[in-house]
Amino acid sequence: MQSTVNNKTYQLYISLPAGYNSADTTRYPVLYILDANYSYLLISSLHNLLDSGQEIEKIIIVAIGDKDQSNITWNTRRMIDYTPSNDPNVDTEIASGFNIPVSQVKTGGAKSFLTTIRTDIIPFIDMHYKTTNDRGISGHSVGGLFAGYCLLNAPIYLKDMV
Repeated sequence: MQSTVNNKTYQLYISLPAGYNSADTTRYPVLYILDANYSYLLISSLHNLLDSGQEIEKIIIVAIGDKDQSNITWNTRRMIDYTPSNDPNVDTEIASGFNIPVSQVKTGGAKSFLTTIRTDIIPFIDMHYKTTNDRGISGHSVGGLFAGYCLLNAPIYLKDMV
């Protein structure tokens, strides 16, 4: 999916609950997962296991990742998308750690990424899958920072986003 907000390309990984049928009227909450390139298989497998024993609510899982799955691209993009403010010292540290030009790293893109989720990703998922307005987001480390950012900066969407 190409973002109309920040012009980045995101790869969406989607897991539908057991029994999902496009012909019936059942709708499902959506859990958005960050860092899909490494977390999607783990999260969807755990959900499927718990779902098979009817131990968890049936949900649609949408993991947001990168089409380019290189370690450098993944780390630099997550630092850009998931951080709420720019810190040139962090930019320099990240660039140095990956031996890339500092011009390729600029923290502080959380506002743009949240807008991408609201403007591009959620409408796409809602258009193609049977969803409810009950949405959540999950991430760890700097992805957890972004989830916290959503909690503080999307209060009108609190029920809908976090």
